[in-house]
Amino acid sequence: MIAEPTQLWQQIGKTLWHVQLAEFSLVNFYVAGRLDKDPQQVDLDDLLERNFKSTVGVIVGNLRQAGMLNPAIDSQLANFVSERNWLAHHVRRLHNRDIYNQDRYVALLSRLDALKSESDAISVGVTHWMDGWAIAQGLTVEELEQETQAQLASLRGEA
Repeated sequence: MIAEPTQLWQQIGKTLWHVQLAEFSLVNFYVAGRLDKDPQQVDLDDLLERNFKSTVGVIVGNLRQAGMLNPAIDSQLANFVSERNWLAHHVRRLHNRDIYNQDRYVALLSRLDALKSESDAISVGVTHWMDGWAIAQGLTVEELEQETQAQLASLRGEA
């Protein structure tokens, strides 16, 4: 055995955590885009609730259908969906013996790390877009920074 199963499980868990943040970001991106179209006709709570129940493939399809993706981002998200589905549905079946083979184990860890990095890139990209969207809605950069700091403090349990 090359590694302990718990080490692999920790890597899978970390990657899944980052994937879910990207999914959360994409839902918010889609909802903000919908608010831009017709804010009076959108029930925000209902729209968020419905979209948080959707798979990431459906979310990306909604973004595509709404015309919110350029070809490069569309391609990036299609790859993300494919890799996310591999992690969620196939990693155990396809890689359950990889901890016994150095080359396969390293390749598996590399693939997990690449998915984690891709997830982070999506989250960061959506965050930048959302910042621009909030400023376009009339929020000042200072107000945006204050809200960001308040949210971070809340996450740390300070507020």
